[in-house]
Amino acid sequence: MIERASEFGASAAVPLVSGGDTSHQSAGDMLRQAREAHGLDAAVVAAALKVPVQKIEALEDDDIEALPDPVFARALAASMCRALRIDPKPVLAKLPDARNPGLHTQPAMGAGFHTDIERSNGGGLVSRTLLVVVGLLLAGAAVLFWLPQSTLDQLSASVDRVLSRTGTSEPTTAEAPASEGAAPSVAAPAVAPA
Repeated sequence: MIERASEFGASAAVPLVSGGDTSHQSAGDMLRQAREAHGLDAAVVAAALKVPVQKIEALEDDDIEALPDPVFARALAASMCRALRIDPKPVLAKLPDARNPGLHTQPAMGAGFHTDIERSNGGGLVSRTLLVVVGLLLAGAAVLFWLPQSTLDQLSASVDRVLSRTGTSEPTTAEAPASEGAAPSVAAPAVAPA
């Protein structure tokens, strides 16, 4: 046993978890032993770590299924080790790995990220189609933004002439006053964006 100071302010005789024989102990047993060596209640540790006391108790009882997921269990165990000033390596080695919940060893640092999610061929077609549609919409918006107003007015007049020839055009606001006998209004010239 060695003398260590904890996050809780008290010095207590804490067993050196990394130096002792921990092969017969579970992660929860090691955490409980360290907490009890400090003379702390589970509620005090829970309050210091800002987690419900049930989570601390579940971790100490090795009830990993009662915790949200293996990542949370490992993070909580590491936080407890840090707060109790014990080496987290032997504790974390006994907890399930996030990628392989049944495996109780840590992954190698150089190990890559692998997922078991199958890729579907149809997803690529949908994403490409979506990218093309978004690209066309952006190109159309750019054309409308940078096209001079006079060109837009000419295009609008051409569309009106084509529609008036087919007979499906309804009078626009510019044509309405002329047909009612009122004086035509003069539109202010549009300013093209710089």
